[in-house]
Amino acid sequence: MTASPKEKKQSAFKVLRFLFPTIFRAAPAAFLAYGVLSTLHGLSWGVQTLFQQRFFDKATKLATGDSDLSYAFFALLFLAGATVTCQILNGVSNYIPEISLSKISGKLSYEIHHKISKLAPVLFEEPSKLDTLNKAEQGKNQAVWFVFNFMSIFTFYVPYFIFMGGYL
Repeated sequence: MTASPKEKKQSAFKVLRFLFPTIFRAAPAAFLAYGVLSTLHGLSWGVQTLFQQRFFDKATKLATGDSDLSYAFFALLFLAGATVTCQILNGVSNYIPEISLSKISGKLSYEIHHKISKLAPVLFEEPSKLDTLNKAEQGKNQAVWFVFNFMSIFTFYVPYFIFMGGYL
C-alpha cells in the first residue's frame, strides 16, 4: 500500500513544529523544568571535566613535591561535588520525561478523542480512517519521546560542546 502525497511530504521538522507547542501546552512546567535541568546537566559535565583536570594537575604536583596535600584534597572535594551534582542532574533530567509521559499522554489522548468525536459515524467504517486513528493513538507516546530526545540535543549537548569548545 502506498502513502498518499500528503503523507510523503511530512518531514521531521514539520512534525516537531506541530508537536512542540502541543506537548508544551500539555505540561508546561515539566517541559520548562526539563529544558533548564538538561542545560544545567550539560554544563555540569563540562564543569566536572574542568575539576577533574585540576585534580590531576594538583595530584601530579603533589607527587613531584611541588604542592601541598591540602591543594590536592580540596581539588578532590571539588571534583566529588561536581560529580555528585552531575549525577543528580542526570537522574532528575531523565526522570522528568518519565513522570510527565502519563500526563502528556492523557492530554494528547483527550485531544485525539475530542477530534474523533467530531467525525461522522460513517467514517468509522472505512479501514483507512480506522488505521489512521489507531496510528494516532499508538504514536502519541513515541511523539512525546521524540520531542524530549530532540530537545535534549539542544539543551544538553549544545551547551556541553560550547563549554568544552571554550575550555579546550
